[in-house]
Amino acid sequence: MITKQQAQEALIQIELTQQRSAELIGYWRSGIYVQVWGVVWIIAYLSCFFMPVNSGSIWLICDAIGGIATVILSIRDRKNEKQDKRITWAIVIIAAFGILVSTLISNRPGALPVFWTFLIMACYMLSGLWFGIRWIILGATVIALCMVTYLNFMPWFNLIMAIAGGGGLLLGGTWIARAK
Repeated sequence: MITKQQAQEALIQIELTQQRSAELIGYWRSGIYVQVWGVVWIIAYLSCFFMPVNSGSIWLICDAIGGIATVILSIRDRKNEKQDKRITWAIVIIAAFGILVSTLISNRPGALPVFWTFLIMACYMLSGLWFGIRWIILGATVIALCMVTYLNFMPWFNLIMAIAGGGGLLLGGTWIARAK
């Protein structure tokens, strides 16, 4: 016979297991998105390093490809789930904010990629408050790499961000997807 105390402890353990399972499933599902954007960043930053005069066009094309890949993955992942429209609206609001700020800082050398990196990684860190510490670690690491590179290695910014930023996202996506 199980005591009342044992039953309560068992229920607590069940709830903790459910929470941990949901976190791990979220990591597993999300890792591919981070990996896709890691590849996008590697291609875009490397292209900008070798063709800096075409940076705007390069990022426009790469972001469009990354966005399309994200939508396709999202549709595939959400076929059987009811999607919360607030997430979609949050993305729209953040993108609109980013575009607005971009128009204000576009004449400052190097400011655009730093701003977008900070904005996107801040979103990763915020999502970590709900979905797990790995998002916070990934976002903070990429922000730190970006800041150090911008302040100390500006001529090499695009090359370093391709390797450290894009590579970091690619490896971070793998780390997130394989969470245990």
